[in-house]
Amino acid sequence: MLERFHVPSDEAVYVNKDDMHATVVDIFSKMGMPHDEAEVASDVLVYADIRGIETHGVSNMLRNYVKSFGEGGINPTPNPKIVREMPAAATLDCDGGHGLVVGPMAMEMAIERAKVYGIGTITANNGRHFGAAAYHAAMAIDHDMIGLAMTSGGMNVVPVDGSKPMFGLNPIAIAIPTRHEAPFIFDASMSSVAGNKIVLAKRLGVPVAPGWITGEDGVPIVEEREVPDKYFMLPSGGTRENGSH
Repeated sequence: MLERFHVPSDEAVYVNKDDMHATVVDIFSKMGMPHDEAEVASDVLVYADIRGIETHGVSNMLRNYVKSFGEGGINPTPNPKIVREMPAAATLDCDGGHGLVVGPMAMEMAIERAKVYGIGTITANNGRHFGAAAYHAAMAIDHDMIGLAMTSGGMNVVPVDGSKPMFGLNPIAIAIPTRHEAPFIFDASMSSVAGNKIVLAKRLGVPVAPGWITGEDGVPIVEEREVPDKYFMLPSGGTRENGSH
């Protein structure tokens, strides 16, 4: 992670990962989630922190999830259903469930199909925030499979030379097992930078780099500055001058 996104050492609080996991499970359970699903959701959050993805970890995201539960944005007890199915593929209605739970559920379904047909594809809709996509993709590694996980990420990206957001951040993660080395895991937003990095920068009070975001009017911000109250994301590559298309 870029240095600007690191929590300063004099402000950082270090917590044993098992204690943190147990605390997050308790919080999700208080929000009404079944205990086993709270365990999975906590796994995804703590995984992000352990891998240094603080943007998608406990300190940056848990408060948002609790708020969303309180506002009715996340269904704590969803009943996901397959609404369309073929041998190697299916479409899953997530019933407003937490993405930290229905994401792993969808990947497990894909893995089981891949064991039989060589490939498994699950498309999921009506779910909530996906969390760190790498977690879901990496589930395939234990089965000696290549995992691919992606989501739309909300419509907040302004096209090149545009002025209004027209498409999502579209994060994508790919996980590939290897014979002797550590697995290859790629996880990135297709916007200029992950949207949650801007949220983290705003929380830490640090400036963002030129070409990452636009102002409320859609004009790219091409100097280093603090995050404005209203902004949009630029696509991968930033501005046309920087190579975006």
